[in-house]
Amino acid sequence: MRASRGRDLPSGVMYVPWGRACLIAAVERGEAAMARRASVKAWMLGLWFFLAGTLVTVPCPAQEMYQRSWAVVIGIDRYQHWPHLQAAVADAKAVAQRLKEMGFEPVTYLADGEATRDRILTEIGTRLSRDTGPNDRVLIYFAGHGYTEELPNGDQVGYLIPADCPQSNFFTYAISMQQIRETFSRMRAKHIYYVIDACFSGYGFTRGGGMAPGARGYLQVVTEKRAVQMITAGRKGDMAHEEKGHGIFTLYLLRGLKGEADLNSDGLVTASELGAYVQPNVYQASGQRQLPQYGRLEGEGEVVFLVGEGPRQKQARERLREIEKELSQLDEQRRALEGKKELLLTDIMKLDVEIRQNRERAQALQKELEGTKASLEPSRAQAPVQTRPSAQGNPLEQAAGVPQPQPAPASSRFRDLGDGTVLDSRTGLLWEKAGSERPLRFAEAQAHVERLNQQRLGGYSDWRVPQIQELKTLLTDEPSEGLRLDPSFDRRVPACWSSTQYAVGAQKHHAGLDFRDGTVLTRSELTEGYYVKAVRGKTP
Repeated sequence: MRASRGRDLPSGVMYVPWGRACLIAAVERGEAAMARRASVKAWMLGLWFFLAGTLVTVPCPAQEMYQRSWAVVIGIDRYQHWPHLQAAVADAKAVAQRLKEMGFEPVTYLADGEATRDRILTEIGTRLSRDTGPNDRVLIYFAGHGYTEELPNGDQVGYLIPADCPQSNFFTYAISMQQIRETFSRMRAKHIYYVIDACFSGYGFTRGGGMAPGARGYLQVVTEKRAVQMITAGRKGDMAHEEKGHGIFTLYLLRGLKGEADLNSDGLVTASELGAYVQPNVYQASGQRQLPQYGRLEGEGEVVFLVGEGPRQKQARERLREIEKELSQLDEQRRALEGKKELLLTDIMKLDVEIRQNRERAQALQKELEGTKASLEPSRAQAPVQTRPSAQGNPLEQAAGVPQPQPAPASSRFRDLGDGTVLDSRTGLLWEKAGSERPLRFAEAQAHVERLNQQRLGGYSDWRVPQIQELKTLLTDEPSEGLRLDPSFDRRVPACWSSTQYAVGAQKHHAGLDFRDGTVLTRSELTEGYYVKAVRGKTP
């Protein structure tokens, strides 16, 4: 069985956090009110930009990470003894061309009859072992047939099928995973990446381990350690799917290397991030009939691809220019209003004097009125005199313009702290006010929370995905605008991921909470569908 292949982009990226705004102090009358509106607008823009963050790319030569980047690209459609394939050569040719464009040199391309067993082993087993250096990167790409042998003890052995491999006694001519292990064990290259566009099992790699992509010093650590990693188009028995003359595995591999696999938006794509992006997308696009596999064969490092400025970065750059222009206009308004500040303060002092004088006149009129009433109604002379009339029962004070006291608003359980966070006074938990901008896969939800920690939302770096019981504490008794969620929170988040996990067969599912009716739902972490609202603090 066969599936498809991958590419790289111009290298270089730097992450630049942004977000500073000054809140202008002003009064609520006349032009001062204009100052207040301008200052609030500037503050909100600054807060939005600080929370969102922007990727700004600058040139960064690939030599800073690798001395040389080698590639061997193999595509076989025309087999001598096996069924022919349709798109393996076309995909391999596209991958080879793209690798040249991104700086891989040399790129050895073997198609159809050139891809014999001896030639393949000479290239990857002899030449790369002899010529690569300790600071090099190697990418080996194979598109063709794969085969899985079931051993009597239940183990599986995976094979790659060269163009000249016979079907009878093919084990003598096929290239086994054991031979592949022997080839990379001889290479001095620091990072080796196998991209196998074939469906088979028995590769023997491991998953997980290592640092999180957003951790401090991550890039330095993973590029210093040795890494041998692999991604395959599918499992034993999977059918490779094609679209517009190319395999969907290659389609998503190339998209991932364009920047879509940059799950934490740090400007680089690791082999692990690439696998986490390609696997669910191919699984969904194939109707759940093809599930790519990925992992590491040796070492604790990561093969790293630096990506250029993609669509998201271009949009962010445009937003940056627009916001800088608006902030410049607001700053001009601020400077103009500050010139009138002294005059406004003088007006306030005059108003305070008038209010005091009106209050004194009202009190004098009140005493005069009470004396008149006492002389006209002796029977009421002994009644206690009210020395401080109520605010609504004193027409004289109202006529004089004396400000009347207003009842204090009832305290709320949820308090908007004004920095993008909401405090639940009942549980002591601190919540992200806005949540994600769109539904996310669970891995993307974790990356969203990690970005909040990098940006220190609210001044903290211990944000996390909430548990399902923590999400339930946000449910209100009655819905507001269609959601059982306090109005202190943004209304665009109808359902949220939780970190509470369930196992349904071989799939991992995470619980989610629907704020429209309070229903607890489960969804595979490979699919999209939920927003995320980060939380910090101890579970109540």
